[in-house]
Amino acid sequence: MKIICFLYFIVITTTFLVCGCNNNKTSKSSSQLLRDTSILQKEVVYAQNVDFMNCNHKMQNVLADFFLSKGIVSFAFTDYTTTNLDILNKDGSVYMNISFDLHSNRFTINNRLFVIANDQSVKDNIHKEYQFSPYEFFPTYYLLKFEYIAIQDDILEVYLDKDKNVRKYIRLDTKKFLYQCWYDYFLGHPVNFNFQTNPIRENPDDKSTAINYDTKIDYLFTIAEIKGDWVKIVCTDLCGIPCTEGEKYDGWIRWRKNGKLIISFPNAC
Repeated sequence: MKIICFLYFIVITTTFLVCGCNNNKTSKSSSQLLRDTSILQKEVVYAQNVDFMNCNHKMQNVLADFFLSKGIVSFAFTDYTTTNLDILNKDGSVYMNISFDLHSNRFTINNRLFVIANDQSVKDNIHKEYQFSPYEFFPTYYLLKFEYIAIQDDILEVYLDKDKNVRKYIRLDTKKFLYQCWYDYFLGHPVNFNFQTNPIRENPDDKSTAINYDTKIDYLFTIAEIKGDWVKIVCTDLCGIPCTEGEKYDGWIRWRKNGKLIISFPNAC
């Protein structure tokens, strides 16, 4: 896996210094990628009312049907005013409380203490005991994401474990959240892809000419457009890795093939 460093700004939320990857070499686990990097966390004000201007786009329906959810809700526990989250049953009772202690690098789930040391082992233990397998959970950096299924007033229905169809609820009464429909989540996001099996093409067509570039250089690509099974990606000058002037990198890659997702959205490297 070829490591591509980038600076990814989560819109109106926390800003991370992270790395993405295109998959030409042996991959690392997400947790290992996280531990290999530093993170830049910047305090900003989260917006309670996200602008869903793109969520009526026809591609949002395509994405929602594919993922069987409407989008992503993200939490970042990065200050001392918002360090806990209640996950609710349908009747409003608390199923799970997650609380981070930013002073001691620990967190609790239902008052059970966990030391933040190895992301994967912690996640495996929590999944086994609580059926807790969210879209992303990186305790090392206090980052948590769920796929949401529905929104009513200030309540989100989310997948707690999508594979087992375990659903719970989150009340959006915290300052530390952002929810985005899939279309908004795709646009502008850094992307991982396998250049060998999913090359950049001039047009969104498997027969279109492939664009060659020096894969030894860690270029950063972000998503600029979605069309059918394809996304247009553009080379972005971030993280000290400039796109070479005069060279063409922008083009199209598949985001899905044969009903399977073939790209990923890294938060860290």
